[in-house]
Amino acid sequence: MGAAQRELDVASARIAMNHPDLQKLDAVVVPMDSELIGSSWKLLSLLAAGVTLLLLIACVNVGNLLLARLMALTWALEVGDVKRFSSIKKAISYCGLCGDEKSSAGIRKRTPISKQRNKHLQTVLVEAAKMAPRLSPALAQLYDQAKQKGNANRATLAVARKLVAYLMAIDRRQEGFLVVEKEDRAVA
Repeated sequence: MGAAQRELDVASARIAMNHPDLQKLDAVVVPMDSELIGSSWKLLSLLAAGVTLLLLIACVNVGNLLLARLMALTWALEVGDVKRFSSIKKAISYCGLCGDEKSSAGIRKRTPISKQRNKHLQTVLVEAAKMAPRLSPALAQLYDQAKQKGNANRATLAVARKLVAYLMAIDRRQEGFLVVEKEDRAVA
């Protein structure tokens, strides 16, 4: 910046020598950003932060959409015909989202999750269940209730089981699914 000002001073001196009527004019180097932005720097940085936040939200929504598509595709490929499950409990068992029980000599041991499962489907459902409470108030409420009774992992399994119920309903009806919130109504 200092070098540019020196060059401008030399050029101004030459012009002043050739044109004495322009001696009163002075040339100053000003940084371009302060000239263009000026006093609206705070406003522009706030706008840039807003755009960054908007892009971040868009990326999260794209991630959610991709996760939902991945879950639906995995469900369709791994389960096949949903009619083979006579109940939601059997589908949950197939996905490996229920506990296992080992018993010997009258002693029962319960494990939190079965090892006989469809590993791919279980993984996708658990990952989807971790994200689902952020997107659905009904699943958030289910997660909170289950977390109060146990720990976060059991609450995630409860949400994953509910997702299996949703997927079974969609697959059986062959149409979109909409969760309808129950309304509190007073009886007169």
